[in-house]
Amino acid sequence: MSKVDQAISGVILAGGRSRRMGQAKENLLLNGRRLIDITLEALRPFFKEILIVTDNKSRFTELKGAEAVEDLVNGCGPLGGIYTGLKAISNQQGFFVACDMPFLRKELIQRLLEISKQEDCDALVPRALGRAQPLHAVYSKNNLPIITGLLKGDEFAISELLARCKCRYVEVDRQEEAAFFNLNSLPVILAVIGKSDSGKTTLILRLLPELKSRGYKVAVAKHCPRGFDLDLEGKDSFRFSQAGSDGTYLSSDKDIALIRPRAGSADLKTSLQNYFLDFDFVLLEGYHNASEIDKVQIIRSGIGEMDAPVDGIVAYLSDLPLSKDKPVYKLDDISGIVSFVEGLKKN
Repeated sequence: MSKVDQAISGVILAGGRSRRMGQAKENLLLNGRRLIDITLEALRPFFKEILIVTDNKSRFTELKGAEAVEDLVNGCGPLGGIYTGLKAISNQQGFFVACDMPFLRKELIQRLLEISKQEDCDALVPRALGRAQPLHAVYSKNNLPIITGLLKGDEFAISELLARCKCRYVEVDRQEEAAFFNLNSLPVILAVIGKSDSGKTTLILRLLPELKSRGYKVAVAKHCPRGFDLDLEGKDSFRFSQAGSDGTYLSSDKDIALIRPRAGSADLKTSLQNYFLDFDFVLLEGYHNASEIDKVQIIRSGIGEMDAPVDGIVAYLSDLPLSKDKPVYKLDDISGIVSFVEGLKKN
């Protein structure tokens, strides 16, 4: 059970408007909840004092249990936020976290706080996913002179701070790595739609090796409108379900499978992002009715396009010359299609 720590403050780095997301990140929704509310809920059990560092504190006037403070320096990125937070907190140390990391693990936060009390260091930074994670870390006010010097020299990389201060790194267990996924790292979900026999499966089979050759991790989801049954009668997994299990996990040395009811409250996009957090792309076959999903539509000669208008079309793929208000790619231009798909992740 977590215990409120009165000797360390909690600091949420909210920054400003995200150019990529088109709005302030803290207001983005995950499972119907704002990121700032999810983050505050994760921190409240640990800290009596919680500050939100932002470029405009009026955005947070309705929040309870946290105080918003405005950046003391502008245009300096997260390093400026850490500087402002350290100047504002009443304690010697603060646990700093970005507002767009909605999968925080309470056990990991507790472990970092305990280590910070035992170690003689001014920065305690987890290492996960092959790199340091400085926006989920404990910092001391002892760093203020170093940060001041960096800001005056227009050096805004947090790595420079870590190289010059008394820093201790903590290796993170694999099961804790989800804490470091943020909205920038969520997979792109893209549906391939079209009429029956338009070649949806064939196209996905051609896109997969091209995406893999470019270093991406890709998953595929297929719509089964008639249902499917992996949990066959007579199998142990079936008996577990009949006995009341709400989920069954199957594993071998090679593969895993998870059988669970689909959550009615979560939309398809959110569900897929939660299941495939560490993937770059999830390609869907079908799902033309999922309004929250971006889609590319195949229009093939002799088959035509969907009978009714479809929301979320971002491109068309065809063997015909088309005039559309969205990009049109030839069906055999696999390299061009994949480059367009890459752009969805970068934008």
